[in-house]
Amino acid sequence: MVINGWTFTEAILQEDWNLLEITARGEDFTISINHQQVIAFSDSRLPYRSVAILIDIYGNAPGQIEFDFFALQPR
Repeated sequence: MVINGWTFTEAILQEDWNLLEITARGEDFTISINHQQVIAFSDSRLPYRSVAILIDIYGNAPGQIEFDFFALQPR
């Protein structure tokens, strides 16, 4: 799924660490940044469980992505 209609949010801390949380329950997804929900949607196209991370930095803007903790909690 591609999420279209990007908007800016005050949830993202500039020049600091940010906490990204993705909750998936069945076909319902919620994405939060620093404990602030930024989007919720449903997608029933994948009938099986899978995890993927895709990071795209647009244009020539410099960017740095680091993970200091990654957890998968199946329920």
